[in-house]
Amino acid sequence: MNKLWFTLGPVFITFVFSSCTARPTEPLSKAAAQGDLAEVNRYLSAGASSSDREAALMWAARFGQPAAIDLLIKSGADPNTRLGVNDWPILMHAIHKNQPHAVSALLNSGADVNVRGRNGETPLMMAAGYGYTDIVRILLDHHADPRVSMSNGENVLDFATSGVTDIDRFTWGKCQSETVRLLRERAPDLQPRNSAKLKNCS
Repeated sequence: MNKLWFTLGPVFITFVFSSCTARPTEPLSKAAAQGDLAEVNRYLSAGASSSDREAALMWAARFGQPAAIDLLIKSGADPNTRLGVNDWPILMHAIHKNQPHAVSALLNSGADVNVRGRNGETPLMMAAGYGYTDIVRILLDHHADPRVSMSNGENVLDFATSGVTDIDRFTWGKCQSETVRLLRERAPDLQPRNSAKLKNCS
């Protein structure tokens, strides 16, 4: 992903340097993104490096290829590697591209569900800000902690009620109603820092 992404409170601000629709260029990564397991196996058998395996894992996550994810992790790729301009763990790449099957595959293979981005955001905050309720549910089912907060005190409900300004999924100023309902069902004692936004969020 060729962009810089950072947080201002629950806001994700994105500066785009080139196309947001970046695609893999290396052969193993291309095969992983396409879900071509025979080709993935061929490159792995030829002695692909650790960095090539992890780059391929990122692309498999971004393109929603759970079988390729499983194969790459079994071959030694680390699901908690950080890659890309934003230095995201691979789990966040899958969330960013709204790939629930990839999210499940990564979590089932050892990805840290409560890992932090470089600004302190968690995968759960990211998914909630985007309004990806299915992914929020998967993360919660894998024991994502909804009670952690950013350094300014904002938590996952702040992200869900405020939205985010990522250019690929601009939800800023909108309540992610379905996501909010799920979070309140799973963590009924949880309160956002900005309670006024919760009152207006239905």
